[in-house]
Amino acid sequence: MHGLLHLLGYEDDTEVGASAMWSKQKELLEKILGTGARERR
Repeated sequence: MHGLLHLLGYEDDTEVGASAMWSKQKELLEKILGTGARERR
C-alpha cells in the first residue's frame, strides 16, 4: 500500500507529507480489511 501511494504522488519526506500519507494508508487499509481490522488482531 505504501509503495502504491508513492506512485500516486504521496511523499513522506516531510513531517506533514508523512502524516498525510500514513493517514491515507490507514484509511485505505481499513476500507480493504474492514473498519477496526487492526483492533481485532
